[in-house]
Amino acid sequence: MASIIGWVQWNKQAEDIRKQYEIFGDNHWSLRSWVENTLLNPIAGLIPYDDFKLDGTHKLELHLLGSLAEEFGEYISSDSLTAHPEWIYNDYVTVLQDQHFYENIGKYDQFVGGWDDILEYYIEEKTVEDTIEIILMTPNKEDYNNQRSRSNDLLRMANYAVSAIMFNHVISGMEAVFTNQRNARAKAKQSNTDVGLYYDPRNKYGIGGITVSYQW
Repeated sequence: MASIIGWVQWNKQAEDIRKQYEIFGDNHWSLRSWVENTLLNPIAGLIPYDDFKLDGTHKLELHLLGSLAEEFGEYISSDSLTAHPEWIYNDYVTVLQDQHFYENIGKYDQFVGGWDDILEYYIEEKTVEDTIEIILMTPNKEDYNNQRSRSNDLLRMANYAVSAIMFNHVISGMEAVFTNQRNARAKAKQSNTDVGLYYDPRNKYGIGGITVSYQW
């Protein structure tokens, strides 16, 4: 019962935070700022960084309308803005705000120029194995990422709760079989079986392993 309640509550909290950080992203990141700050009037201190460009490893999807859609198609990669930066001033061009969009603007340096506080940018260093990774941050980008991280943590906890429910059903069935076998032995000693799950926040489903103990 506790696992079911936890699953419902954590899912709801995660969804509420997701809506909040998406609104936050919509209010503080824009396609126009991204193109202007990255290509048209690039921030001087960020120019040397290889990831600070429009046509990088990752893409946003643009939605075109009217004559632009007739010429280029309804959907097109954000790489096209390198050749057509003037599109950001056209009401017929918008960015598709899907799951990938909300992940990209917070995760990759390529899109840091779209944040409205880009002039307050700072550098973070993250150690990855034997190398140091440079991360371009702004206060709003950090706030946004913290909200996303909290939402994802709650989703992992909810997934763990569901896994625990299913796991307990399976274990209950196994214990019933073991109990019947033990009862069939007239002289068998009393035994106890204890099986559980380890919670691991780094795992998508929240499961880090299984613990099993059996006592005669």
